[in-house]
Amino acid sequence: MTRFEVTYAEHACFICGQNNSDGFRVDFVLDGEDGIYFTVKIPEMYQGYDGIVHGGMISTMLDEVMANCFFRRGIDCVTTEITVRFIKALPVEKQVKVIGKIEKQNSRFGFSTGWIEDHDGTRYAEGSGKFYLIADDSDEVIIRKSFLESNESNENNENNVKNKNQEYK
Repeated sequence: MTRFEVTYAEHACFICGQNNSDGFRVDFVLDGEDGIYFTVKIPEMYQGYDGIVHGGMISTMLDEVMANCFFRRGIDCVTTEITVRFIKALPVEKQVKVIGKIEKQNSRFGFSTGWIEDHDGTRYAEGSGKFYLIADDSDEVIIRKSFLESNESNENNENNVKNKNQEYK
């Protein structure tokens, strides 16, 4: 019996989805056997306090980099826990590197850490996460991959995004 089903929308992901016009569209870079990173400059529209990146956005980036430590190595997973420590206010429009590293894993769970730093090595936030690793033969969780396969799907997606953006204006 399947406990729950997750649809993985590779091209629509907020952080790395190349078809998400509101997202960051980052490219992940594998770093050694257990690391990964991406670089990003957070636009002003994602500020919380004036000129400061919203804490929810920082948490989202850390979750994404820690989960992708596993995803980009062919291991499907879902987040079960995440802890974030905010060290220093992150200014909007500042170029930063978001780094993740696998700390350990067993047959069911993976544990990774992540942090955000600038080119001088100043840390703005750090986190740790626990991820449920989904075995290929698992009957507890099904992950379906959703890909935009045709121009019609792309056009429909673009129209939906435009309509959603108009609702917020």
